[in-house]
Amino acid sequence: MGGEGHILDMINRMKNNAASKKAHKEQREKLMDAYRTGGHSIEQNQIRDLDISKENLEKIKEKIRIKLTHEQTSRMIYSIVLTFILSLVIFYLLFFY
Repeated sequence: MGGEGHILDMINRMKNNAASKKAHKEQREKLMDAYRTGGHSIEQNQIRDLDISKENLEKIKEKIRIKLTHEQTSRMIYSIVLTFILSLVIFYLLFFY
């Protein structure tokens, strides 16, 4: 018979694809579990064992908020400038080229 090799190859590829999908699903479940639990346990994160006063904790939180705000505004400014430059280039190409 002339098709045994092709059929055997097809069966092997189906098995490999099923194993690959199963491995991908297991990896995704592990990542989602790590995301839900914070990715670490209390034993691994030593900073949780420290006693931090509420004032220091609020100062740290405020610094993080300020940093995130600065990053967000800088990203917004970069995107506005980039959009403006691209708009000018498109305008130039449409009307003056």
